[in-house]
Amino acid sequence: MAPGCSVCHNDRRREPVAAGWHRTGWWFPWQNGRTAGRHPALVGQPVFDIGFILYGLAALLWFHVIATEPLSLAYPLLVALAFLVVTAGAVLVFHGPITWHKVLGLTIILVGIFIVGKE
Repeated sequence: MAPGCSVCHNDRRREPVAAGWHRTGWWFPWQNGRTAGRHPALVGQPVFDIGFILYGLAALLWFHVIATEPLSLAYPLLVALAFLVVTAGAVLVFHGPITWHKVLGLTIILVGIFIVGKE
C-alpha cells in the first residue's frame, strides 16, 4: 500500500484490493469521484482487449470441459497440449530453434496424449 493513501487506510476491507491496485497502477474509482472513469493504460489497446477476451473464453471452455469430462483425463490432456502449443508459439512467433531433443520430447508427449485419449 502507498504510504498516506487515504483510500487504503480508511476502510480495512479495501486494503488487499488497494494494495494490489497500487502495485499494478490502477486508480481508485471510489476516491471522492476524482478518478472515476479512468482506466489503466492497457485497457482499450486492441491486443490487450483481444487477449483478455480470449483468456476469458478459454476459461469458460475449461470450466465446461472439467464439468463434463473426467478430471483424470481432462487435466493431463490440457497440460500436454499446453506444452505443444507453447512450443509451436515459440517457434512460429519468436523463431525459436527446433532441436532433436524438442522433437523427441514433443513426440513422446503426443504418444502420451494418444494413449490417454484411448481410454
